[in-house]
This record gives sequence, structure tokens and C-alpha cells, in this order.
Amino acid sequence: MRLSSVPDANSSSGKTVYHDSRFDRLFIWLFSHKMAKALGRRTGLRGYNGFVDLSKQIMQGRNAEEQQALVAVVLKSLVPAQVLWLIRNLFSPTQLVCELNAWFATRLFEWLVGPCEVVEVDVPDGQSLRRQKSGVHIKKMPLFR
Repeated sequence: MRLSSVPDANSSSGKTVYHDSRFDRLFIWLFSHKMAKALGRRTGLRGYNGFVDLSKQIMQGRNAEEQQALVAVVLKSLVPAQVLWLIRNLFSPTQLVCELNAWFATRLFEWLVGPCEVVEVDVPDGQSLRRQKSGVHIKKMPLFR
């Protein structure tokens, strides 16, 4: 998956134009579908604009706790409960698992958060710190692009 961004040659403001891949569009559709289902209503917009509209609908008339609860419903609906159980029980958070998780996050969620990369972070390891490549640095978030 690749979210590419290039400066719009027709814009003097230097606005960034995003070109979503098929994979990006699939994830945008899936998230939007799950968000609409959790909200109990749809949006008249398509693609990323529809995703943003649904995000705004999640915020409208809800406090932070209610928003978090609704987002949790959406996220849980994306991964079947059996898969979550297997992940929790078969994969303890070892350095390898954390590094793979970061690698997958940069590939699977670039459409949502924009260009990102895996970075080294310090992780507590008993009485000391261990360096591992399990952090994700988001370079520029394209929300409301």
C-alpha cells in the first residue's frame, strides 16, 4: 500500500494532493462502513471525504468518553473477537512482536495518518532501558485534506 502525496502544481498555496491506492480506498471504505454502522446513519459523501464526515458525526453531541466508546466499537468491529483472542494468547509482547506491529502499522494505516516510519524507542526492561524499533513516527497527518 502506498499513500503518495505531491504538491499540487495548480495551487499557489502548495496544497498537498493525495493519490490513494486501491488498498487505501479499500481501508477507507471498510472504516467508513463500520463507522456508519456504529453511528446508525450514513454519509452522502464518498471516499476520504465520507470518512471525515463520519468522524465529525462521531464527535457531534458527544463528550470525550462517549466518542472513545464509539470509536472502540468501530475498532473492535474491524477484527473478529476470535482473532483478537488468538493474538492476545499466542503472541506475548516480545521485542519481535512489537517491532512487527510497528512495521505493519506503517503499512496498513498510512492512508489514515499520512506518511510514517518505524523509529527506535527506549523500552523499560527491568531496571534498564532497551532500544528497539517499535515506535511509529507520523510525519504529517492528512486529516481533513
